[in-house]
Amino acid sequence: MEVLMPPSLADSRAFVQDAEGHLRAVLSQTAHETSSLILCATVYPQLQPIDTSGKGGRDPLMSAALTLEGIQERFNVTLGNQIAELKRHSNWRRPLLRLPDELLVQMFKFCFADAEDEMNSDIDSPSQESYDIKIKLTHVCAAWRSVAISNRTFWSSIQMHWPMSKIDTFASRCYPAPLNIICPSSALAEPMKKVFVLTKLERMESLHVTVCDKRTADDFKFQCHPILRQAIPKMKALTLTFPEDLPGELDKDEDEDEELFDDEAHRLRNLTLINVKGDLDSPIFYQLTELHIRYANPRNYNEGPKEELKLIDVVALFQKSPNLEIFQFSVDYISTSLTAKDYFPDSTAPKLHTLILDSWARPAIKSFFFRFSFPVLEKIKVTTAPINAETEEEDTNMLSFLADAPYDVRTLLSTGCHLAIQGSLHENPESGTSFTLTPSSPSHPSHDSHSHSQPHSLIRSRPTVVLQPRAPDWGEQEDQGDWHSWVNWIYHTISLSRAYFPLSNLRSFAFNLNGPDYYVSEFPNEKRCWEIFFEACVSLEEVEILGLDTWKPMVRVLGQVRNPRGSVSFQAGKNTASSPSPTCNVPCPSLRTLRLLMQSVPQDRESVLLTTLRNRKSNGAMLRELIFIPYKARHSSESIDDYESRESRLALRILEEVVGCAKRVEMSASQGAVSILDGVRGFDLVDGERRICTTPPRREDDEE
Repeated sequence: MEVLMPPSLADSRAFVQDAEGHLRAVLSQTAHETSSLILCATVYPQLQPIDTSGKGGRDPLMSAALTLEGIQERFNVTLGNQIAELKRHSNWRRPLLRLPDELLVQMFKFCFADAEDEMNSDIDSPSQESYDIKIKLTHVCAAWRSVAISNRTFWSSIQMHWPMSKIDTFASRCYPAPLNIICPSSALAEPMKKVFVLTKLERMESLHVTVCDKRTADDFKFQCHPILRQAIPKMKALTLTFPEDLPGELDKDEDEDEELFDDEAHRLRNLTLINVKGDLDSPIFYQLTELHIRYANPRNYNEGPKEELKLIDVVALFQKSPNLEIFQFSVDYISTSLTAKDYFPDSTAPKLHTLILDSWARPAIKSFFFRFSFPVLEKIKVTTAPINAETEEEDTNMLSFLADAPYDVRTLLSTGCHLAIQGSLHENPESGTSFTLTPSSPSHPSHDSHSHSQPHSLIRSRPTVVLQPRAPDWGEQEDQGDWHSWVNWIYHTISLSRAYFPLSNLRSFAFNLNGPDYYVSEFPNEKRCWEIFFEACVSLEEVEILGLDTWKPMVRVLGQVRNPRGSVSFQAGKNTASSPSPTCNVPCPSLRTLRLLMQSVPQDRESVLLTTLRNRKSNGAMLRELIFIPYKARHSSESIDDYESRESRLALRILEEVVGCAKRVEMSASQGAVSILDGVRGFDLVDGERRICTTPPRREDDEE
C-alpha cells in the first residue's frame, strides 16, 4: 500500500533542486552583467568620467560592487534565517528533542543526582568539577537550556571549592530557591567564599562545613561562631566538622545567653556534629529526626585520666528527642570514657528505626540496652571500645553486651538470613571483628536457587545488624601471642553465636580471617567451634571461606558424618564407607554452594577438600557448585601466575567427579563484588550511617 505524503514533504527534494537552479541562474546572470560592465568601463573609459575623490560616487564599477554587497547582505540574512528555521523544525522532529518538559526535568534530575553523589563522596579532595554536566546540558539546544535554567532547584547545590564565578552563576540561577552548600576546608582560606557562606545563611536549606587543617581551626571557629548562634530559618540539614585536636564547644559562652542558633532553627531536622564536646542539653536537639554526634575531648595523654562522659547525659538527650528516627553517637575512646554509674528509668524510643553506637564501653552498652526499648527498630550497628584492662572470662565472648538486649533487638536478630564474620586485619587491628547479619533480599528471595550462587544479592542489600567488637589495646607492636588470643576469642564467640543469631534460619554464611600467614594455624578449639556452629545451620545453602589455612577445619567439619545418636562415625580423611548410609547424616544437609577464596585449589587426591566432597556425595548431600576464586592474601609474598591457573583448573576437573559443577571465577573490580566478603565496599555499613568516626590521633609517646 502506497503511503501518500503531504505535498510540502513529498516535494522537498524538487524544491531544493529548483532553488539551487534559480540561484545558479541568478549567479550566471550576475556574472554576465559584471563582465559586460567591466568591459565597457575598460574599453570606453571616456563615456563615464571617474571620480578621483575616492568616494566612488561616479565610478560605475564601485557603484555596482556596493550594490551587490547590499544585495549579498540582505540575501545572507534572509537565507540564514530560513536555514535556522529549517534546522529548528528539523530538530523538533528528532525524538530526543521532542521530549516533554516534564520528562526532561526527570532526566536532568537523574544526571544531576549522580554528579552530586560524586561531589559529596570526598568533599575535601574533589576529583572533578561536578558543575560541568549542568553547564553542558544547557548548551545542547535552546529547549534544553530553557528547561534547565527555569528549574531553579537544579542550581541549588554548590561546592565552595569551585571558582567564584561559577558559584555566583549557580546562586543567581537558583534564586529564590534555597541553597545547599558544601564547604571543604580548602575554601575557608578564601575571604570571598567565607563571606558568601555567612551572608547566605538565611537562604540555605543545607550546609556542610568541614575543617581538617589545624592551621585554619582558630579562624574557622571565629567564622563559625555566627553560624552556631545566628538564626537559620530555612535550614533543614547541617553538618559541622571540627578538627580532632580542637573540637567545637557546645556550651554557652560565659558572656552570652544565646543557645545554639538562638532558637531560630525551626525547620532543622538533620544535624551532624563531628568532634564536639560540652553540654548536650540544648533545645536544638529535641526537634530533630536524625542526629549524628562524635564526641571528643582531647587531652595530654601523659597527664591524668580520660575525660568522663556520663551515659545519663546521652540518655537524657535521647529521652528528650522523641522524634528521632536515626541516632548515631560515637565516642573518641582514646580521649573520653563513657561511664555508666548513674541510674536512669526505663524508656522507649517510639520512632527510632536506625541505631548506631560507636566506641561505647561494654558496660555502657549493656545499661543502655537494659533500660531502652525500640518498638520500630529496623537497623542497628554497635562498635565497642577496645578492652584495656585485664580480660575477664566473660569478656572473651565478644557479643556478651547482647546479654541484656531488649526484645526489639532480639526480634531484629531473628530476621537475619545471611551472616558474615570478618576478623580484624593486621594493618588495622582496631577495626575489630565484624558480625554482619542481613535479611533476605526482596529481589533475590531465599527460595530462589539461583540467588544462592550470586553473592551480589548480599552486597547490594545493606546490613540490618553490624556488631563489631574492637581488638584490645595491645600496645605499639602486635605479637603472635596477642593475635592468637584474639583469634581464640573469635572461635569462642562463634561457639556461642547460636544464643544471638538465628542459625537455623541462615541461608548463607561467609567467614574471613585473613591474618598474617605466619600467625595462622589450626587452633585446638577451632574444630569443635565449627561442629557446634554447623550443627545448628540446618537450612544453610551457601558457604564462602576466605583465609589462608583457616578453611581446613571448616571444610573438614562439613564432611564429617554422624550417626543418629550424634557420635562421629566418619571423618574427613578417614573414609571407611563406600555407599550412602541411611543411618548417617552430614552437617548442613541443605548446603548447595561452596565458595573458596585462596591461592590455589588443593591438588592432592587425599586433601581435606576432596575427601569432604566425596563424603557428602556418598551420603546424599552432594554440592551443586564448587566455586574457586583465586585470591592473593594481603600478607603473602606469593603471586598468582599462569602456572597456578593451569594447575587450579586441572584440580577443579578432578573435583567435578564429586560435585555438580566446579569452576574458577576471576575476581575483577570492574565486575563488582565477586566475593561476599569484600569489606572495601562498605558491607559493614548500615543505611543512614555517616562516616564520622575518624582515625584517633597518635599518642605523643608513639611519636617519640
